[in-house]
Amino acid sequence: MQGSNDKVRAAIFAVAAFLLTSCGGGGSGSSGAPNPPGGIDLQVVSFGDSLSDVGTYAPIASAVGGGRFTTNPGQVWTQDVAQYYGDKLTAAFTIDIAHELSAQGGLGYAEGGATVATPANQYDFLTDVIGNIEMPVNQQVSSYLSAHKSFNSGQLVLVWAGANDVLRAGQLPAAAPTVQTAATTLAQVVGQIIQNGATHVVVVNVPNIGLTPKGITSSDGGANLTQLSQLFNSDLNAALQADGL
Repeated sequence: MQGSNDKVRAAIFAVAAFLLTSCGGGGSGSSGAPNPPGGIDLQVVSFGDSLSDVGTYAPIASAVGGGRFTTNPGQVWTQDVAQYYGDKLTAAFTIDIAHELSAQGGLGYAEGGATVATPANQYDFLTDVIGNIEMPVNQQVSSYLSAHKSFNSGQLVLVWAGANDVLRAGQLPAAAPTVQTAATTLAQVVGQIIQNGATHVVVVNVPNIGLTPKGITSSDGGANLTQLSQLFNSDLNAALQADGL
């Protein structure tokens, strides 16, 4: 699997180069250039949660001036990466006022509220607003494969998940198995993506969830969520390495 390792590292380097360019680190980024700012055309496919959601809930949220979880207005990071590689990332599904998912043909599968693999109906997440219908990441990948059959070398696949698993896991030590299972499952999902033809894959660790408003306002100041974040990341990295990814 050394070739896959090289391709994953190359994709991570490319995204890092994008971040440097967007901060003035080099490259003209001119929209009138014949080639995209990244110098190569790639189709971007994204899986994950609210941190990468490009507008799944827009039909509902637009009524109050929203549409994305992290930026309103403006693009989320996955859309910026897609633009850098000459692509435009749009939502694969949207949720309408009747709380039903509707296919839109885009490749942005990330949905706010999504976990790695736990079905939505096992949680009470914004139930009164959106219902329990958000797809976990393993289901997002299965949905993509059902529609498109495989990945290919002309794509950059972005995977960022686990934050909601950490947020909902509870208190240590009882929460540890839940987080560890989510991490190893995400590694398996990444393996599935590669086995189905992807050659450029970026997997992002979860941020320190202890620094979120929920963490900061908790009785321990976020210590439990910080430890769970670290546990998820260490187990994810170990699982990826053990699987040769």
